[in-house]
Amino acid sequence: MIMFDQFKKYYYQRPNADYRCLDHTHCKYGPTQNGKCGKSLDPNNQDALCTPMMNPRHFWMRIAKIMALITTVIMMLIFSGLFGHDMLSPGPLPMNHSSIENCENCHIDTDNFWNFPILHKVYTLKLGRDNKVCLTCHDLGENPKNPHNKARYDLATHNNFIKQRPWYRQIFGYIFGPTRLQTNTGDCMQCHRGHGSTAFSPGVENNEVCSQCHLNYITDFTKNHVEFTNYPFKRRGRIIFDHAHHFEKYAFLIENPNPALGTPPTDCQYCHTLTANTDKIKSDMSLKPFEQTCGVSCHVSTVTGYDAPGIKPQEIINIPMIDIASLQAKGAAFGAYPKLERGKGWFSPFVDYMITENYEITEIMNKWRPRGLDKLSNITPEEAKEIQAIIYYYKLVLTKIINGEYERIEIMETIPRDLVQKLVNNNFGKSLPREVEQAKQGKYTPISLFNPLDSEFLYPKQNWTISRNALLYRPVQHRDIFLKNWVDITKDYFSNPLLQPSFDRLITNFQSKQNTGACLMCHSQEINENTKPHRTLTTNWVSNPPEKNSIKYTRFKHKPHYETLGEGSCLACHQLNTVSDYYEQFHDLSVTKPDRNFHVISKDTCDLCHFNGGAPTDCKTCHLYHGKPLPATMVPVSIEGVNIVHNAESEETEEQNAEPAKQQ
Repeated sequence: MIMFDQFKKYYYQRPNADYRCLDHTHCKYGPTQNGKCGKSLDPNNQDALCTPMMNPRHFWMRIAKIMALITTVIMMLIFSGLFGHDMLSPGPLPMNHSSIENCENCHIDTDNFWNFPILHKVYTLKLGRDNKVCLTCHDLGENPKNPHNKARYDLATHNNFIKQRPWYRQIFGYIFGPTRLQTNTGDCMQCHRGHGSTAFSPGVENNEVCSQCHLNYITDFTKNHVEFTNYPFKRRGRIIFDHAHHFEKYAFLIENPNPALGTPPTDCQYCHTLTANTDKIKSDMSLKPFEQTCGVSCHVSTVTGYDAPGIKPQEIINIPMIDIASLQAKGAAFGAYPKLERGKGWFSPFVDYMITENYEITEIMNKWRPRGLDKLSNITPEEAKEIQAIIYYYKLVLTKIINGEYERIEIMETIPRDLVQKLVNNNFGKSLPREVEQAKQGKYTPISLFNPLDSEFLYPKQNWTISRNALLYRPVQHRDIFLKNWVDITKDYFSNPLLQPSFDRLITNFQSKQNTGACLMCHSQEINENTKPHRTLTTNWVSNPPEKNSIKYTRFKHKPHYETLGEGSCLACHQLNTVSDYYEQFHDLSVTKPDRNFHVISKDTCDLCHFNGGAPTDCKTCHLYHGKPLPATMVPVSIEGVNIVHNAESEETEEQNAEPAKQQ
């Protein structure tokens, strides 16, 4: 046995030495580093040379190195050959990235790294360019790296909300999650992955990624998801349609058929239709056009007035009946005026509107509008002068219409000026232009009676007609441009208290069942709060207009629900509210209150199908992170040496990458 002190004397006897003398003998020479006897290095040595023996430790270390070298060579040959991509690839591309042709589109080229594929991914990650590559094709707005792509002021609003939480919630946030949302903290790879069967990381599928910031961690949708608030009615409907009232009519018509009114609807899809919409935000339930629903049989006559007793055409320009004798007795002078036996004692809403361009005359009209002009027996000379000013400005408006001088082009371009000229000639003669010019110079023509042509309807021109003392308009179909432009005029009245009486007349005119058009019976109006400092009025011509810069973080698809529950299943979720006064909500021009036609949908309704083991309950089933769909078609771009080149085929949105079962 070799003692410890011998290790110092004979180093080659130590266990970590590569060689030792044969049969554990020892001498002053010992073995060399290459395994030869040390005596061979001494020229004066006369003793026989021995054959050193390799230590077992050194023997197995040499075997391990040889095997490691052989394995490395084999792996390099495999990975750098034809099978290199298949051996190293983390999986196939998701469907929405399937059109990308080359790996170098997203990963940095490996030509400078001996074509060793495993290095180029490591090199790409070290550069931290994954987000930048994603943003070359996916437009996420002006704040792509902010949480939920929100603007800075939106994040500040949310941070203020966090500060207002109870103290115990704030402590919980400091310990387990972020206490404030910061800009430029978003990372695409936190939720997405470049390879795999879906574009989502496993953390998205099990809600772990969402819970990192949202401290109300929802482990089970049925147990601890927050209750819905006024879902899905954040505002009232834009089209005035009382479902309860119409359902009663439909039930009556089913029991008592009326061929004139056609076949009543028996299902919601008579008016609503499911669309093949792949947009993640836009609703897949749309409303059919008027011609396929309300205009099939019931409400055609309401719009056009044809074959509808009691419905009159719109009176655009009229000649009001005035008490000429009383005005003459008080010294009024306004030239020729027709001698009328019957008629209205005030101007039509359209003429009323045209005269309001002059605020001084408008103030006088607001005084006389409630009284009318047909009974003026008790007026004073001063009041007669006021009416004289109104009549002269009325004649000025007629002259400007005929000459095409009026500034309100949207309305005037569709009015036939030749018919207006004939109306004026039939009721005032040809002296009207001269009287207007003299009035501008302060010379007022005495009143003279003119005998109008005694005929009920003259000069029909398409949907325009001249009666004895008015120019009439009757629309021939829904979506009439002239009536639409006229209704849109009301927004000019809303912000001006002086024009409020004229505004009320216009609204009443378009809400009356006795007038053709009656646009505002179905198309609601609302205050546009976004136009500051002056609020304006908006007329809702479509049921669901596209919202500019709208960001929604929730979604719902009707089609999978309808296909699963079957025909007639709409009322399973949309329960009719037969108690509330539906039309009362439209008396207020504010839209903050939810629609009263249906009860709001509670979470309990969704719990019937969405539970563990049932329909999906993960966050991304109903919620969106970005608030808008990513582009469906990618565009070749190049930034900082990273070239994106691929085919031009259309790509699916990331929603379609989910498994079919997830789409329910």
